[in-house]
Amino acid sequence: PIVCSRYAETVGVPAIFGREFFGELMQLGEHGAKKLLLSHPDQSAQISLPEAELDIDEEADIEGLDSGKPRLIFTRSKQP
Repeated sequence: PIVCSRYAETVGVPAIFGREFFGELMQLGEHGAKKLLLSHPDQSAQISLPEAELDIDEEADIEGLDSGKPRLIFTRSKQP
């Protein structure tokens, strides 16, 4: 099974994948898991999480945030 977030009319991270998907995940390389999430809709439970639409990859992404409003922030770490 897969449990993933639903936001902005799509699915994405955060997501949890069952062991049976580990092989496919390892083949993704630098690409995100969205393709995998979209290819197995019958095996996924989607949880509405509109806050997950905010994606912070670099320091510059943080500059536009409204500091007066608490938010959930999800980040992706870059591999060296």
